[in-house]
Amino acid sequence: MSARNKKIRVVFRIFLVLLWIGVAFFSAEFYLHYQHDEWLENSKVLQETKRKNAFFTEAYHNNLWAKKWWEYKKNMVLFFEKDGINFQIRTNAQGFRDDDVREKKANELRIVCVGGSTTVEGQTNATTYPNLVEKRLQKHRVDVINCGISGLLSSGEYQKLPVYLSLKPDILMEYNGVNDICRVLVRNWEKDYSSLAKWLHGSLVLKMIFQPSLMPSQKKIDEDIDKVMITNLKKIWQQAKAHNVKMVFCSLAYPDLQKSSTEEIAYLNYNLNAFWRAKYLSIHDYCRVVENYNEQLEKFCNKNNILFIPVAKNLRGSTNYFVDICHLTPEGIEQKSKIIAKHLIEYIEQKK
Repeated sequence: MSARNKKIRVVFRIFLVLLWIGVAFFSAEFYLHYQHDEWLENSKVLQETKRKNAFFTEAYHNNLWAKKWWEYKKNMVLFFEKDGINFQIRTNAQGFRDDDVREKKANELRIVCVGGSTTVEGQTNATTYPNLVEKRLQKHRVDVINCGISGLLSSGEYQKLPVYLSLKPDILMEYNGVNDICRVLVRNWEKDYSSLAKWLHGSLVLKMIFQPSLMPSQKKIDEDIDKVMITNLKKIWQQAKAHNVKMVFCSLAYPDLQKSSTEEIAYLNYNLNAFWRAKYLSIHDYCRVVENYNEQLEKFCNKNNILFIPVAKNLRGSTNYFVDICHLTPEGIEQKSKIIAKHLIEYIEQKK
């Protein structure tokens, strides 16, 4: 056999091997996508958490909004049923999901709660965390007002600060973070990803084998959290302080992956990628970013003598408390209100 024929045979064998690898790869890819679609249809975790999720129902009801993700209609009343669960949404004359703001009583402490859907969530107004906190603080003559707006960013909280201050709060309490992380930080990081990196990350086969991550460096994560989130919260604190209003910041709770089953983690990844559109992050990546945010927020509070409530540290669970990466079941909201009320009571008693 001539050298030329040997070379042709070697090239042909290499071609067959590559062809076999390609067929095997795309067959595996097709099979994994098929399995994923089957899981979406049959997952009990997915169906149950969707059924529990008041956020999807409340935030996406078109009759609720004067300006979507910014302002609710005033004096709005909504009653409806979804998947066997009854929902009741009422907004007051100021357009917030709470009772009308009354005249502040003498010797009464007023707390205004600000944030996004993780502040306003609940099947009824009475089962939102601000209302539950108010019930726990009744003996201390505390009035708590829920000023949460679904989808609100920390920059939006700063823009709405004059409205919050007009309610004459003694304390402004902030619980948020997920909107900035998923709608600002992650979107900015995605701009730096190459088309090839995005395509490779979309492969279920490669994810299963290599578990690739497109997360930026730790330095960039810390810098972006400080630049976008902590900077806005600092401006809110400075303006509140100028009006003699105390600030309270809460850490953002997230699912405990060590307490989560394989199916629960699969659901959380699906929720992060599909609903929050963070297509190139895993739930492990997301939790890491939230941990970084909570750490920076705590350092900022300690440095400036601001009350920091470690909700995340004390609210540990999976789908028993969480319906997705950040929103809570009724049990989770109840537990969150206990944690916050406990720290507020200690704070109030120290100030007496």
